[in-house]
Amino acid sequence: MTLWTAALGNTDRTRVLLTTSNAEILSAALGSIAVAKIRLVNITGGAVTYDLDVYDGTTHKYLAQGHSLAANTEIDIYDESLAKGEALWAKAGANTSIWIHVLSSLPNKPT
Repeated sequence: MTLWTAALGNTDRTRVLLTTSNAEILSAALGSIAVAKIRLVNITGGAVTYDLDVYDGTTHKYLAQGHSLAANTEIDIYDESLAKGEALWAKAGANTSIWIHVLSSLPNKPT
């Protein structure tokens, strides 16, 4: 359940199977993006760690670092945002073990 007071408008979804390499999941290169929900799903029989951060081109600002996700469970993170030029990055502690699903607005393009 999102806590945004305004509707997202046109929505976009991103789904990526994470690897052990930190990778860009969602970019706000064209304009700011409202992120309603991020869901991380562990599809394995064992606990797996994950990192989730916002990268501004210089610094990785962690939302979660080294967090453990129990076997066959998920976690939801609500109400984030990316400013123009930022990107959401993620990685898992084991390859092909965690899916990331992101529900977001389309970029807010400046007029």
